Amino acid sequence: MDLHTTMGQRACSGKRVGGIIVGLLGAGIGWGVTCHQVVRADSPPTRDKAPDKAEQTVEQGQPKASAQTPGDARRALVVARFTGGTITLGELEDAIANKSPATRQRLAQPEAQAELLRRMVDYELLIREAERRGYGQDTVVKERGGRLAIDAMVQRDFALDPASVSEEQVRARYAAERESLSTPRRRRASLVVLASKAEALKLKQQLTGKGRQAFQRAARRDSIDERTRQQGGRLGYFDQQGRATPTSPAWQVEKEIVTATYATAKDEISEPFAFGPGYGLVHVSAEQRATSQTLEAAAPALREALATEARAAAVEALQQRLSEALPAQLQPQLLQHIEVDAEAGRGIPAGSPAAPADPRAPAVYVEPDGV
Repeated sequence: MDLHTTMGQRACSGKRVGGIIVGLLGAGIGWGVTCHQVVRADSPPTRDKAPDKAEQTVEQGQPKASAQTPGDARRALVVARFTGGTITLGELEDAIANKSPATRQRLAQPEAQAELLRRMVDYELLIREAERRGYGQDTVVKERGGRLAIDAMVQRDFALDPASVSEEQVRARYAAERESLSTPRRRRASLVVLASKAEALKLKQQLTGKGRQAFQRAARRDSIDERTRQQGGRLGYFDQQGRATPTSPAWQVEKEIVTATYATAKDEISEPFAFGPGYGLVHVSAEQRATSQTLEAAAPALREALATEARAAAVEALQQRLSEALPAQLQPQLLQHIEVDAEAGRGIPAGSPAAPADPRAPAVYVEPDGV
């Protein structure tokens, strides 16, 4: 099937192509998507006659006079116009209806609707640019539609071989991320805090040799530290700086606890130490040795990451150039007419994908039903 013909139709998910229903894909870069009329840059406009008065009214952001119902007229309002196409209020509503309940809650806000509209325009502009470069004739693209036209353009025109990343770039990234590529020595500990040193000494005598679970039961029963008592005093793993991980600690473990933990042998209970309103005990239950990833070992992943970042930056620059060269005319004032049901989506027949497709979702295929 010719892609130009397929994509020249209203390419919503749910459109049967070759006996299956194809859900258009996204590139994973956060664009919204709407049903779209794909027009090749080197092709004549699809409208081969002057618009009648009703159509001219729509072009000015008003519903067609021939709309069958007030609802149809409202959904026909043009909220965005760009070279080669438009987006209507109804198409924006359909895009919102295709989202999850939590996302629809957010899209009930006018500013979120305007941002989605902007992303839908960006998506349409990239489709047209991919078509202009001839990717609409690619065999795979003919089967999958405009989303894969963008993918093909990005993969071929913006491909960067990781091997082309310079040694200097790799070394600089390794130096910047070396700490996250290495794991320091870490210990796992649990904490009990009692009101007095005498109580702490007595509890230590009772728990010595009884293991981690007995210590945690005592923490739930006796500890006066409300932050850790409900979790049996568990502090998890932390290094000698009190960090759960080198770059993003769950919390910074207090110095007194760290000192006691690293002064106590594995599977032992520390001596009582002054902590907050009382005296603490820690039980050391496990230890992880320090590890360090060498530059040679880390280089392949670093090269891949640098190449991916460079490609993303090039695509972003293209999107910016397209937005400047083909400025869209948005009509955000018309968004006041939008109707958003944040609690439930549109009724969709069982086994069918929502329309239009969400570019961040995987392809959806439905077996032929004979209809």
